[in-house]
Amino acid sequence: MLEGVNILSQTTQHMGGSLGVFIIGIFVLALALFCLTAPIRELIDDNDSFVGVIFLGIGLCVLGYFMVSQYWHPNSYTEYKVTISDKVNFNEFNSKYNIIDQDGKIYTIEKR
Repeated sequence: MLEGVNILSQTTQHMGGSLGVFIIGIFVLALALFCLTAPIRELIDDNDSFVGVIFLGIGLCVLGYFMVSQYWHPNSYTEYKVTISDKVNFNEFNSKYNIIDQDGKIYTIEKR
């Protein structure tokens, strides 16, 4: 922190993915699985079906992994509640920190 900036408190904010995007992704995955059941049945009847089913299963697992990882991938940042003395150069302060909120002389900031 810059000299003249006094930290009053520090909290870590966590942001997850959107639940709506996750639900839509699961729906698309289920729909893809439903649409592929007929080709899977035909592959099982063929002699080379085992290889096709394995590649299809691996592809669906990879797709599912990416959908789930996008939802649970942790995004976090640290917020600080600070007071700023009159000696601080505000241009330098603004170049290093993002002001989220102000309540009187108490600022809520995050690092850029």
